[in-house]
Amino acid sequence: MAIVGIEFDGAYGDDATLIHSSWLTPRKREVFRPPFKQQSQFDKAIKTGMPPEESTWRLYSVKRSFLEVGRIIIIVFYHLYCVTQHSSVQTIMRALIKS
Repeated sequence: MAIVGIEFDGAYGDDATLIHSSWLTPRKREVFRPPFKQQSQFDKAIKTGMPPEESTWRLYSVKRSFLEVGRIIIIVFYHLYCVTQHSSVQTIMRALIKS
């Protein structure tokens, strides 16, 4: 399982987030994003490596990729997220990027 930290470019804003590596296009300049409204659905899609459904998932431009990590780093990241319950995944991601 490979998780990638990315920053969106343009239409989705300049938000940073984690995605499953299989959601990136082959040139890694665009990403398919699931249309889920609930964070729990999005988290499950990342954990299970849900393949992108090109007919229902929107395609967004990627400004840059920050990191690609495996299961161990994700466990650490998840615990960090649980400890800081008021922080969003994006807030923690930005903090990791800046350090």
